Formats: sequence, structure tokens, C-alpha cells
Amino acid sequence: MTALNPPALIKLTEASLALSLLFFWPLRSVAQHPASKADTHIPRACTFLTSNYEVEKDDPQEERSYAASENRFFGLWCTAASSSLENREAAADEMAACWKKLWYRDDPFNAAFHETGSDDLLAMMAITSKVPKPLIADSAFMHDWLEDCRDRCFMIYGEDESGEDRLHLVSLRNEALDHLKKDSAAKPILEMLKTATIR
Repeated sequence: MTALNPPALIKLTEASLALSLLFFWPLRSVAQHPASKADTHIPRACTFLTSNYEVEKDDPQEERSYAASENRFFGLWCTAASSSLENREAAADEMAACWKKLWYRDDPFNAAFHETGSDDLLAMMAITSKVPKPLIADSAFMHDWLEDCRDRCFMIYGEDESGEDRLHLVSLRNEALDHLKKDSAAKPILEMLKTATIR
């Protein structure tokens, strides 16, 4: 066997290293940067919705329908789950329709939902960048939601010594303003957001 001189040995070592990088580097890159995580953008407004809206079996139909619609919306818009834009927009419209039914139901009256429910629709629109069809189709519904959101969407409940709640609400308002500006149907919503005060 012929002995290799030092320069030849160096060249052989470099070639071996290059081949090892060629074969192993792509696999290592995929392992370090999974596409399902690195390429997925979750809107910040998703933090205003719950990933698992729970209701009791004996709760009225409107509560159960709204819970199911919000859970479906969250799964399609706020996770890495793949779905067509058509399915995601249909989930948004369904959530808005179920919200409307629960909002206008008087017996039994859901006080907790009426106190904090309006920000669900605002968060949903900040996520989708679009006004849902039920709000567009019913001007009375749009008016009632706008008035309630103006009063309640930016209200801080309890103490906020750290200022985190205020920053969270500012983030929601800014995200909604930015995302809805290209939707012509959002004009009254944008006007409301520009004058809304966080208190």
C-alpha cells in the first residue's frame, strides 16, 4: 500500500468532510427547523379566544352552538392545522352567526356573555382581516355590536398594576386597525376603533 504524503492526506480529509456535510447537513437542518412550526404565523389576537370553549351538556342550544363554532374557528385560524381559505372564512361566518343568536336571546339571559362577548368578534376580525357576512348583512346587528364594543371591548376589569392588560388591549386595537383597513365593509369599525378609549 502506497503511503500518502501530508498534502495528499489533507486533500483526502477535506473531500471526506465535504461528502459528510453533503449527505448529513440537509437532514440536520430539517430536524432543527420543522416546517410546521417555523412557517406558521399565529395572530396575536388569538390570545383573546379560548382553545377549548367548554359548556355543560344541559346548557341551552345557543351556548353549545357558540362554543362549538368558536372551537372550530380557533382550530382553523389559531393553530398549525391546514385548511382552505374557504373553510376558514366559513368558520368565521358561522361563529358570527352563532354569536348573534346568543346575543339576542333574552330567555335565559346570559349576563356573562353580554359583559365580555363583544371582544370575541373584534378578535375574530383582527385574525381574519375581514368583517364576517352576518355583520355585513344586518345593519342593526352591526350597530348593536359597535355600540357594545365601544363600551366594553377596551374595559379593564380589576386592578392592572403591571399595565399588562392595557398593553394587551392596545395590541388588539392596533392589530384590528391594521388588518381591517383593506376591507371596505370595516369602515364603521375602524372609526369606532380610532376613538375607542382603554379604561
